[in-house]
Parts: sequence; structure tokens; C-alpha cells
Amino acid sequence: MARITKIQPRPNSFRVDNIIIDEYSEKIGAIGVAIYNVLSRHADRETGICYPSIRLIARKLALGRTTVKKYLRILLNHSLIAISSRLSDEGDPTSNLYMLLDPSPEKVALRRRQLEALLRPQEDTFKLDPASDITDCKFSVAQRLRSSAQIEGDRIRREGALRKMRGTLSQRRTPICG
Repeated sequence: MARITKIQPRPNSFRVDNIIIDEYSEKIGAIGVAIYNVLSRHADRETGICYPSIRLIARKLALGRTTVKKYLRILLNHSLIAISSRLSDEGDPTSNLYMLLDPSPEKVALRRRQLEALLRPQEDTFKLDPASDITDCKFSVAQRLRSSAQIEGDRIRREGALRKMRGTLSQRRTPICG
């Protein structure tokens, strides 16, 4: 009689839900599955959080950075991951925080309903009174959820873009003929 051996989990290994292959492989493609696997490989087993850089993901899979960004967006749109940008102490962007989300259809549907509820206009939000200043208006829940780090990062990026634009404009003003 043949003996069946049981596969034991090995150290330094990771698992991926069957749903990723069975339900999502056609939607996210082979590259999406590969990127999800890299994220799973780096994720904490209890929280599902990881911090690999786009460069690292691209290098591991021999892909371009643009391709990695495209497929991360696809995974995000299918509610398989959550992405949060991170900033260093100096305010410079660093690697993103990625959280693997439960891929079961019930949990994905629940997250979509919650997101739609957040984005649905609510009563008495963002009403402008012509006599009042714009800073006195109420903002929606989705706008209040932005962390101060994200707001500060946006401000720093805008200032950098303005500095770069001013530098480009000042270079154009120099006369071509002396």
C-alpha cells in the first residue's frame, strides 16, 4: 500500500491564499500574481504589513519600475492590498507601506461598501457661505482621514516642484545671444 506523506511547513517559506490564483489570476495577470507573491514573501505573518521598495520588487522579478507601479495599482484597485506612502524624518519619501488584505470575496465586498460610504457626500459637508472664509468650511470624512504626514509630504513635494519650475523658467530667461 502506498504511503502518503504530509507536507510540513518549512522555515523561511510563505503561503499565498488559493483565492489569489483561483479568483484573481485572470483579473490581475501573471505579473500581478508575481508582485503579490513578492509582497507576501516580505509581509509580516500576523499583520500582513511589508515595506519593500519598488526598486526591490522590480529587481526580484526582472521588471521595470513603471510595470511594478502599474500592477501595484491593479492590486490596489482589486482591494487585495492597501498602500500608504511613508516619509523619512527629514520629510523625504521612502518606501511605501503595503498591507495584504483578506482576498475572500466577502471581505473585498465589505471593504468596497465601506469605501463607498466614506466617499458618498454626507449632509452638511463642504458648504461654502459666500460671506465666510474658505477655511471655515466643513470637510468630508474622507478629507479628514488624511494624516498630517501625508499633508506635510504633499506640501514638501509641491514646494520642490515649484522650485524646480522656477529654476527652469529662470534658465529660459537668459539671453541666447550675448
